Amino acid sequence: GESNVNMEYPDYNLPYTVAHELAHQRGICRENEANFAAFLVCIASDDVYIRYSGYLNLYEYLSSALYRTDIELYKEVRAGLSEIAKLDMAASNAVYEAHKDSFLGEINDRLNDTYLKANGTQGTVTYGYVVRLAVGYYRDKN
Repeated sequence: GESNVNMEYPDYNLPYTVAHELAHQRGICRENEANFAAFLVCIASDDVYIRYSGYLNLYEYLSSALYRTDIELYKEVRAGLSEIAKLDMAASNAVYEAHKDSFLGEINDRLNDTYLKANGTQGTVTYGYVVRLAVGYYRDKN
């Protein structure tokens, strides 16, 4: 299928999103695996901004999981982020918030969820499963 990139999101999302979509085009079907492949591609780049894109996008998944399990630790970790990273994430959240409750946003989310389920996954929830891959990756590295 054709890749789609929402250009309303801040620039830091672009390298990671492109790598994610290219992973799909190269046969990685599951969303969590495409997310993890995007992360690995980005952090292997010689370009510091592409590495930043990979790390910050993965951080968003990890911090969301941490928030659900330990809010105090989440706050402690978030406090260590640079102001630029916090501003980038705030800009990304603003785009999401502006569209999440819109009619087209809801239709898009349902279509994507249905498409993923029709292709043998558990739907859009699988994007966040990248956390399991990342934790396992770093556990094995250390």
